[in-house]
Amino acid sequence: MNRPATTFVGCLCPVVKRFARSNAPKAFRQKPRTPPFWGRLHGCVAEDLCCRLICSSRKTSTGGSGGNSFQGLVEPLDKFLSTGLLLAGLAAFILDFTAMVQPAFSFETRSGSIAFRGMPDIEEHLKQGLKHAEVAVDTMIDIVPAGEPSAEESKQYRKLIEEVWEVVDANYMDARDTGFSKKEWATLRDEASAKPLRSRQAAYRAVKEMLARGLRDPYSRLIPLEEFDAMRKYDMTGVGLNVGTADDYVKNTASPLPRNSRGTDGIWVMGLMKDSPADGAGMLQGDRILEIDGRSLENTSPFKASVMLKGDGGDNDSVTLKVQRPEGKIEDLSLKRQSVTIPSPVKGNLQVVGGRRLGFLQLTSFNARAQEDLVKTVKEVESKAATELVLDLRDNRGGLVQEGVEVAKLFLPGDSTIVITQESGAKGQTRIVTPGPPITDLPLTVLVNQNTASASEILAGAIKDNCRGVLAGSKTYGKGLIQSVYALSDGSGLVLTIGKYMTPGMVDIDREGIQPDFKRIPSMKGIETTIQACKASRG
Repeated sequence: MNRPATTFVGCLCPVVKRFARSNAPKAFRQKPRTPPFWGRLHGCVAEDLCCRLICSSRKTSTGGSGGNSFQGLVEPLDKFLSTGLLLAGLAAFILDFTAMVQPAFSFETRSGSIAFRGMPDIEEHLKQGLKHAEVAVDTMIDIVPAGEPSAEESKQYRKLIEEVWEVVDANYMDARDTGFSKKEWATLRDEASAKPLRSRQAAYRAVKEMLARGLRDPYSRLIPLEEFDAMRKYDMTGVGLNVGTADDYVKNTASPLPRNSRGTDGIWVMGLMKDSPADGAGMLQGDRILEIDGRSLENTSPFKASVMLKGDGGDNDSVTLKVQRPEGKIEDLSLKRQSVTIPSPVKGNLQVVGGRRLGFLQLTSFNARAQEDLVKTVKEVESKAATELVLDLRDNRGGLVQEGVEVAKLFLPGDSTIVITQESGAKGQTRIVTPGPPITDLPLTVLVNQNTASASEILAGAIKDNCRGVLAGSKTYGKGLIQSVYALSDGSGLVLTIGKYMTPGMVDIDREGIQPDFKRIPSMKGIETTIQACKASRG
């Protein structure tokens, strides 16, 4: 940056600083006893950003390295304009970002100090604030001129906008009542399509802006092609398959079931990894897997099928599938399993406390080994004459929701409701129930805290509402949204909120969390009294 540009930035800095201080959100300035923390933050951050730009530009003007952010961009006059727009954008971002974070704080304290409402609120406001920040920065990037795309490229970029609009319009659920409007969503689509989309990155920026402005959901997001491709390299099956139900296939591939398929039972291939064993065996999207190693997949969940495909890690390094091809032909295929190492999330031991023989089961996450390893650990502590079980879900932030459902089946009798899913559209509410019987009937205490989230909350809610055990500790995190991942035509992905989870007793997990029965492990009498009262309240 040349000397006049440096002077221009230096002169503009105090203006930006005063603007940032004076325009801090009213909520930060309206209570006279509130320390002027946010006003100082706005000013200091803005001033710091200005100083960084000046230091960078001085390095450039004196021949230093790392300061050529604006060199070669455009002519000097355009440099001045770009710098001014950059600083204005940064100031706007500071205001917008802190306004997003502000609801996670409360000023209703006698001392006038800022009171913190909790990590769930601040985390989610930060996530949403960062999404707006990313859009602000991306918008500034559009200052840089780019070459004109070909007609075919331009068509692809606008197809991506239309595709995202369609997926959201058909599947998104405004689970938190943030005011999502299909009319506004269509307007945002039209605005994005009208922009000069000169590159794939410009199309991604337009989509991110649509999502940030239209959905106001911290969990719905676009995953760029490179990142999504890396995610798909994680192979749960060990043979390179992405499988689901017939409904999953239609929803995630946006394609109807093959015409020659007879019925909708079995497990469907939604996608496969290139150069994987499944790819080498000639498997295709739209194949239906009917059997794995001679075992029928009727009434088998995709998750359970994935575990069967992966195997137990023993000497058997191959798996045989009976597959119905898209044209209707049935074939037997043999696939060689790849080595997949998944750490165990389960630890267990027997502790004698006050004469009580407690079998402690610590479950740190829900991965593909959770159910299998928990069964082994329960049997181990029972073999040591445990008379009670303590399942520790503290700091377990979740993982595979389906595995959380599978773990719940270990403790609940048949026909018990594990969780209720509420989704948009015709699907409505769905109850997931257990086949039974449980693997143990020992008294059960579940330990929870503020970091017990998602799949852990589903399990804790199922135990509590079915009167199977008691909860001890502090209120759980409150993350009960259902996300689905949609593959887009250009190879990118869209993570979208499509519903939410509720406990069997119709407690809305999301943002509310689950209240425990006790602060610490109760006495045996306390457990029995609570269970009896629970059963009485449910008739």
